[in-house]
Amino acid sequence: MLLNLNGQGMRRGFFQTMTPSFAIDRLNNNPVLAYGLRKLSQNYNGYCVNVRRSSDNSTYDIGFDQYGNIDTALLKTFANGLVYGIYANPSNVYSLRKVISSYTGSAVRVRRSNDNAMVDIGFTSTGDFDVNKLSSFVGLNNGFVVTWYDQSANAYHQNQYDQNLQPKIVNLGNIIKIRDKPSIDFTNAYLSSSVTASYLTNQYTISIVAKNASIGNDRYLLGSFGTSGTNNNLFFGWKSSSIFTLAHYNNDANYTLSQDTSYRIFMATKDPRPGYLSYLLFSELPDLNTSVTGANSNPNSSLNATGPLVIGAGYDETKLWNGYISEAIIFPTKISNITEIANLQYQQEAYYNININRSFNSSTLSQYLNVTKWYDQSGLSKNAIQTSEVYQPLIYNNSYLGNMDFSNNCYLQVTVSDFLTNLSSYTFNAVAKYNFTSQFFPEGAYILGIKNNNNYQDHALRFGFYFNGDFIIGQYSDDVSFPTSVNYSKLNIYTGLVKPPGSVMYINSTRIGSSSTLPTRNFVNTPGGNLFNIGNGYDVTSTSVSWQGSINEIIVFGTALKDYQRMHLERSQADFYKVALIQ
Repeated sequence: MLLNLNGQGMRRGFFQTMTPSFAIDRLNNNPVLAYGLRKLSQNYNGYCVNVRRSSDNSTYDIGFDQYGNIDTALLKTFANGLVYGIYANPSNVYSLRKVISSYTGSAVRVRRSNDNAMVDIGFTSTGDFDVNKLSSFVGLNNGFVVTWYDQSANAYHQNQYDQNLQPKIVNLGNIIKIRDKPSIDFTNAYLSSSVTASYLTNQYTISIVAKNASIGNDRYLLGSFGTSGTNNNLFFGWKSSSIFTLAHYNNDANYTLSQDTSYRIFMATKDPRPGYLSYLLFSELPDLNTSVTGANSNPNSSLNATGPLVIGAGYDETKLWNGYISEAIIFPTKISNITEIANLQYQQEAYYNININRSFNSSTLSQYLNVTKWYDQSGLSKNAIQTSEVYQPLIYNNSYLGNMDFSNNCYLQVTVSDFLTNLSSYTFNAVAKYNFTSQFFPEGAYILGIKNNNNYQDHALRFGFYFNGDFIIGQYSDDVSFPTSVNYSKLNIYTGLVKPPGSVMYINSTRIGSSSTLPTRNFVNTPGGNLFNIGNGYDVTSTSVSWQGSINEIIVFGTALKDYQRMHLERSQADFYKVALIQ
């Protein structure tokens, strides 16, 4: 009978949308191990996983959202919190996220309107702007940016000491946000460096995340003040309602583009060759060696800046952006590698939730998050760990995978498995999927197992598929096998029980077989010697017995579950992971 699982806990695409139904709270049987990508007990108050970011090897603990799911929003934030895959060094980095991993300073200095007090606001441990500190400081007042700190090594900070020209970041207690990310309102405001922008000359690259607030002429995101004259001043923005420009005063490159108020990534690379200017404007990435259609002329001479770089204005303080700016990154060189340019744009898209329709291939850049630790929710704190980067399972590849991928011989390990000493009965439960659509078990494919440093017999245990496709559970050389025709390339729920007078195996709550005899010997533990493996069996040095698939949940009990306990657990898992149960 196919169970119709429409009760509490049904999910859409593996994401809970109502109060979670906790898997182990009503079993009246405490597990000795419990790992999941959801909260398994309402009494558990710890994290789900610790992950390592591939771009800089930083690690971070990821918990659960309000519905008991792994916090996918936090995974995304942590993954996309840095700019990477670009080998040119920026000259200026202004952002309301941490862009440079080695940067230890603040994001902005803020003045509150009620008493003009000022404070530096930095970043959270994930690299996000510290909105809680900002809210606490400003209260119900207005908050203005006095300094936007440069995260590059140059410390070309942007300042505004005239209170009447300071951009706003909090309006009457409300932090200014665009698509749920903090931004700065530059209406009738701008910031300026104290350093002449002489470092921008023949080649440079500009990338700015911003939103225009209203249509008008001379709306410039970036510029440089100083003595007016040909090539003396930089300005980047809309010259009119239909012309976007990158200009060295009297030497403009104009691009036909209708002005609007959309949230955009504005990017340009200045190329010194006449007729060549590379733009990344909103939806197109032209060939770097092709002149941009609509370019009337090109700033083919070097910029000879006579004044400082400014954000929110052009070549004088009357040419203001009058909109929002979230990030501005400037390189003092032309980034000619198309992959690096796409990488930068991709990361800004991902963090600021900007969708771009491209006619070119997207960045091939991948940001990975690998699991270094899977936290034990049993209450016994037996966390499964992997310190070797090579064997850390994958959980995020530009987006959350929806599982933990143990391909490529990855595994996690609990170093002392004394919880199964001399047991005559126990229960292993797993939610897992094997990667291959046809049988490919060189020697086996084990979801979990135990290896003792002394010997295999009695001390080693395995749970998974044998090389002939049977599912086995028990001690090495003393296990029980169960023939099965299950489709192991789909997500399945595996439950094995060892109990007098025999062993029983269930897949998706279907009994696939039973043995009238137990493994003849109890599992024997040598204290301090056993290693409990997730994603492998009794020997992690053997790649021919690794799982090579995904694992979402592992729960181990020191007793054999009763039928009602097993069925409650499996139904909870089926609801959550959308697995059809047949009984």
